[in-house]
Amino acid sequence: MSDPTTPPTAEQTPDGIQATTETNSGPFAVETPATQYQEYRSEVPAALAKANEPVPAPVAAPPAPTGPTPGKKPEFLVVEHSLKCQTEEGEISVDLRLPVPQLEKFMTAQDLEPMKIPRFVLDELLPEPVSQRLISLADGAQAYKILMRWAQEVGARLGASLGESGSSTDSSESTEQPSEPTSAPATA
Repeated sequence: MSDPTTPPTAEQTPDGIQATTETNSGPFAVETPATQYQEYRSEVPAALAKANEPVPAPVAAPPAPTGPTPGKKPEFLVVEHSLKCQTEEGEISVDLRLPVPQLEKFMTAQDLEPMKIPRFVLDELLPEPVSQRLISLADGAQAYKILMRWAQEVGARLGASLGESGSSTDSSESTEQPSEPTSAPATA
């Protein structure tokens, strides 16, 4: 190669290269040895092509899930007016709403022994299809838990749970000291 500060000859300029190529074309073209400038010029596009090649992007890990990961459903879940119960045999949905006659029967169940409550709920309060579904469960203990939880949730809707009496207001008679007067003393 020649010194880069030396100006190119007429054959080495772009116009000279093009003229030489045009005159030396056709079926009887003779290949002439390339000049240093031509060699340099042919290397530049290859170098630029390599420089312009897209760099492969680094492989990123898949994005982490943003929401909660699905897990095991809770055994009991109240959704609107239904108690959703997860069993080994699938989900059972029991309506927590009771018409007035069943509600009155539910309120009388507080007088029953705790062992009789599940049978009372099955026979007197729940609709027949739901009762049959619970009776047909292979795990009787699970059916018992569902019935007791249903009674508890219905009681919570009423403000008291089955087997518990509602709280009454404390009266001043149950305390040892009289209560403070709430009005100003009467003057004569």
